[in-house]
Amino acid sequence: MAIDSTQLLKRLNPAVRPGMAGPSNSSAHKPIEQQSFDQLLRLASRGSICSGRQIEVGCELQPPLEAGQLERLASAADQAQAEGSSKALMLVDGRALILDVASRRIEAELSTNSTAKALSIDAAMVVSGDGAAASPMFDPNAGVLPASLARQLIAPSP
Repeated sequence: MAIDSTQLLKRLNPAVRPGMAGPSNSSAHKPIEQQSFDQLLRLASRGSICSGRQIEVGCELQPPLEAGQLERLASAADQAQAEGSSKALMLVDGRALILDVASRRIEAELSTNSTAKALSIDAAMVVSGDGAAASPMFDPNAGVLPASLARQLIAPSP
């Protein structure tokens, strides 16, 4: 089996560069338009592609979300859209937010004070604060909400 010297040199390429160093030639840094389908498929399988779309807050949130929370929600929205979701329940830092995935708009926040109403969501995700990718709680294509989550969502407020 022959070893490609170019591939070996790429493995030596540091992930962190000094401020004066030029950009890496890595495919992750090329614009999407300049990458091949195979490169994009590899990036997508690692969860390395992000749309860069921001989250819009379409309701009053108290307290307001911080910039870091909005960034994490944007990343989770990219993942939810890649999985085929259109409306998702996003659990971020102890808060439950209803997000329209296509428009990247927060429509509501669920709390013990909110009035109970029927919700039509096709995904639920826990958005962690440790930089890890959001983890889907169930398959958005399954069409069935887990019973425990459904009970929590439709339980009347005290």
